[in-house]
Amino acid sequence: MIGFIYPCIVAWTWGEGWLFARGFDDFAGSGIVHMTGGIAGLVGTLICGPRLGRFTDMRTGKSLKESEKEEPNKSSSSPSSGS
Repeated sequence: MIGFIYPCIVAWTWGEGWLFARGFDDFAGSGIVHMTGGIAGLVGTLICGPRLGRFTDMRTGKSLKESEKEEPNKSSSSPSSGS
C-alpha cells in the first residue's frame, strides 16, 4: 500500500493533479493520510466480510452464524492482515 497506492493519491493532490485542480486543499497532509487509511480499511472490511460466529444476537441470545460453530475464533484473514 505504501509503495503503490499512497504515491498515486499524493500525486493527485500535491502534484497539481486532478484533485488539486478541482479545489481540494490539504492541510499538512492529514486529508491524504486519513482518506487513504479509511478507504484501505473499508476495502479490507469488504474483502474479509463479517466475523460470523463471533457474536450473539442481543435479543435471542443465539449465534449470528447461519450454521453451527465449526471452530470459533479461527480466522486466517485476521492474523494475515496484521490485526
